[in-house]
Amino acid sequence: MVSKTQLLLPELPREGDSLSFPAVSLPSSSSKPNAPLKNLSNPSQALAHLTKHNAQLASLPEDRRRVAEERERWAKAEERASGGKVADQEGVLRKAVKRAEKGKFKSGKEWYIPSSPTLTDRRVSDG
Repeated sequence: MVSKTQLLLPELPREGDSLSFPAVSLPSSSSKPNAPLKNLSNPSQALAHLTKHNAQLASLPEDRRRVAEERERWAKAEERASGGKVADQEGVLRKAVKRAEKGKFKSGKEWYIPSSPTLTDRRVSDG
C-alpha cells in the first residue's frame, strides 16, 4: 500500500495571540531609496550603461567604492528576490548584443531582393 505524503503546516495564530515582526533594514534601502536599479530591455543600452557605471566606480576612491559596491550588491539581491532581472554580467550582455545584430543582419538579407531582370529582358533572353 502506498502512503500519501502529508504537508506539514505551521499552526495559525489564534485571535488572542499577537505576533510582531521586527523591522529589517538593508544597507541598500537606507542610503538611496529613490534610486532604483535601471531596468533596460535593450541589451546594447544595458551594456553601455554597465560600462559607464563600472568606469564611474573605478574612478571612486577605494573606501567609497567598497561602500558603493556593497550597497549595489544588496540592491541587486533585493531586485532578484522580488523577481526582477538584473543585467550586470558584461559577457552575457555582449552575447545578447551580438545575437541581436546577427538577427538584424539575417532579417535584412531576407528582405533584400537583388535587381531582377524585367519581363522584357526575360523574353529577349528566352529566345
